[in-house]
Amino acid sequence: MEGKVIAVCISEKKGTEKVNIHSCEVIEGFGLKNDAHGGNWHRQVSLLSHEKIEDFKTRGGFVEKGAFGENIQKNGTVENLRRIFEVAAAKGMLVFISPHYYYKHDHQWLFEGPIEKLMHDTGMFERRGQLTGEGFEGSGADWLDLYKPYINEGTNIIVTAPHKLYGPENNDLILQKLSKSYHGQVVFSDLNLALSPGNAYCLMAPSGTGKTTLFRILMGLETPDSGTINGLKNLKISAVFQEDRLLEGYDVLTNLRFVCRQRLSDAELSAYAAALLPQNALFQPVCEFSGGMKRRLSLLRALLVPFDLLILDEPFNGLDSENRKKAAALVRNRAQDKILLFAAHTKEDAALLGAEILCPFDSYCSV
Repeated sequence: MEGKVIAVCISEKKGTEKVNIHSCEVIEGFGLKNDAHGGNWHRQVSLLSHEKIEDFKTRGGFVEKGAFGENIQKNGTVENLRRIFEVAAAKGMLVFISPHYYYKHDHQWLFEGPIEKLMHDTGMFERRGQLTGEGFEGSGADWLDLYKPYINEGTNIIVTAPHKLYGPENNDLILQKLSKSYHGQVVFSDLNLALSPGNAYCLMAPSGTGKTTLFRILMGLETPDSGTINGLKNLKISAVFQEDRLLEGYDVLTNLRFVCRQRLSDAELSAYAAALLPQNALFQPVCEFSGGMKRRLSLLRALLVPFDLLILDEPFNGLDSENRKKAAALVRNRAQDKILLFAAHTKEDAALLGAEILCPFDSYCSV
């Protein structure tokens, strides 16, 4: 590995703030001498060269040194968790803990970001089996010493079955190390997502951070600069774009019939459209519609065609509260066993669709 190391830090005890050191000794198979995170626990040494950082910045990227560790320290995450255990024990409150676990599939990723690679290489969260405590003590999955008195000796702690951390198990659509730039300007870099059928996912980030670009890549309208997408080849995709793409000179039924592969009668199409549009509007030309009515028709068209993956780019724009609820109910009904991926700016929109909020555009996540 080549590059200039500009800072080294260690933790003298697990769960304590890292401190900068001016010199260090690297021990093979252990890590940094005197670092509590060395040895069989993590054996971690993470280096990002100064040259790599500067190169990424020249291409428009954003890198903040130590952001991950500093956030944990600034937010007091370790101590706050200890306080939760302490208060729960004092009040007799039940605390349920679901630890991380690596399944066999989780080691089959072709591409990994720095965090995933570190976790795999160091055995972080590794244990002998999903439902066994054998060999747990001292393993990569073991608890912090600070928490052990509460977890091991407390009567109010219930440790449940562990949950997945990373990997393609049970996920049909896998995006790995995806990057895209325009004219030398980085849109996003090393993006990783795993999307499963029967689930809704909301991309939440400010405008201009890459949500629409990601959608266009999934729809085959753009190509990524690097990275892989697995599981997309045989998926049928339906979408609502940011702008309404309708046949403006035609009425509602003609717009629906244009995308409908089924032989549906006017009565059947009218009954379907009435879920979101008033009956007296069904035979009006779309050019006479308000922005909200056009948005509802765009949703009706997207939901009428067969799909495995439904992509919605800010689907509720221009809709009042009542129509948002109606539209969300129809989307949930039609996409209940599909992959639903959409962009929104509010947690309320995500909640309407029962969606998990994703922030893959790292620096911009505010949720």
